[in-house]
Amino acid sequence: MTKGLRQLFLGAACLGFAPIFVKLVDLGPTPIGAYRCAIAAILLGLFAVWEKPEKNAVSISPKLWLYIALAGFLFAVDLFVWHRSVVFAGAGLGTILGNTQIFYSAAAGIFFFGEKLTSRFLLSVALAFIGTYLLVSFRIAPSAGDRYWEGVLYGLSTGVVYCSFMISMRQVERYSRGISPTKRLALISATTALSLVAVASLENTLRWPTAMEWLWLIALAIVAQVAGWLLISRNLLKVPVSQAGLILITQPLVAVIVGGLVFREQLSTIQVIGAGIVLVALYLGNTRANERVSPYRASN
Repeated sequence: MTKGLRQLFLGAACLGFAPIFVKLVDLGPTPIGAYRCAIAAILLGLFAVWEKPEKNAVSISPKLWLYIALAGFLFAVDLFVWHRSVVFAGAGLGTILGNTQIFYSAAAGIFFFGEKLTSRFLLSVALAFIGTYLLVSFRIAPSAGDRYWEGVLYGLSTGVVYCSFMISMRQVERYSRGISPTKRLALISATTALSLVAVASLENTLRWPTAMEWLWLIALAIVAQVAGWLLISRNLLKVPVSQAGLILITQPLVAVIVGGLVFREQLSTIQVIGAGIVLVALYLGNTRANERVSPYRASN
């Protein structure tokens, strides 16, 4: 496995901690996203100031500004729809539907980036989705609320929006020669935060966090938004779109395992089998036999 793949896995694993911290904060879904991104924007901005200037540094072009704004807006939409899917349809189904991004990523790789998917890779995609299904112990509760199907639609939207966000992030990386990843992510996080603050204000859900909530929000920002997205951003162009989508399914795997440890929730036999299937899928999809899946290169 290449260094880029390892770092992409680590970044996805960092994102897997996000729902753990979210569960510890008693704020609405929109304010949590707004604070998470605002704190991250401040931290990344400070890091960008302290960094040594990039060689051949250039100013941000209008096209790059456009992609930064698009990525920030799409991430705001992603957080908005996914949280509502979890609330209306349940955490299990919300997780499954959100991870339909793996199919959209494979399709985008074929139609937009000319990637050629092998039967081995397609098998790994199917196994990864089945493993995630078992991992979150999905079942439709008889007492599903009146907004259940609305939650299903939000969940399906999450997969589309998240895939679109990842593609926009690739475009940001492609047009960012001479501009540090830290600075790019600071600007994207700020755009997302402003979008979610506006939505939270309209919802009338924005409030000042308590002392403990600040602690968990800062941890969420550092682990998921700063560490996670910096690792992903630095390595996104080193792998095909389809392969990146597969790697990101590491998130629910980490979330369920760490959640079980933190909240002392014992994993069922079905969940353990699901975790094992996800690991097999990740191995199949990212070992040497699949490294020639895509002709895509950063210079395209």
